[in-house]
Amino acid sequence: MVDIEANLNRFLGTREPTLRYASFDYCFNYFQSHSQDPGRLVTSGGLETSCLQLGFYLASWGMLRGSSALLWRSSKHLVPLVDLIANDLDYLWGLDVDGYDAETIAKLSVAGEGK
Repeated sequence: MVDIEANLNRFLGTREPTLRYASFDYCFNYFQSHSQDPGRLVTSGGLETSCLQLGFYLASWGMLRGSSALLWRSSKHLVPLVDLIANDLDYLWGLDVDGYDAETIAKLSVAGEGK
């Protein structure tokens, strides 16, 4: 039997604010800090920061390496995604894994296709 708590503690014990795993936390916390007013993500000052937060998260996980089309793009390429998050995905802000159902999964699938 797998000891989930021991594995989780081992994983969390190796986390530090400067390591790669923390990049998700920084990105997640940034976007969550705008959950009450997601429109701020795309204001004149917020859009650049939003794109940079998302871009750095992607870069920290290798999404901007040589085999990726994103390597040839600036963070401005992420504007449509940030705009989608800020304006069209309001049902996502309170969503957590325990809330996934057939309707939510269908919405996520459509959002992932860019529709």
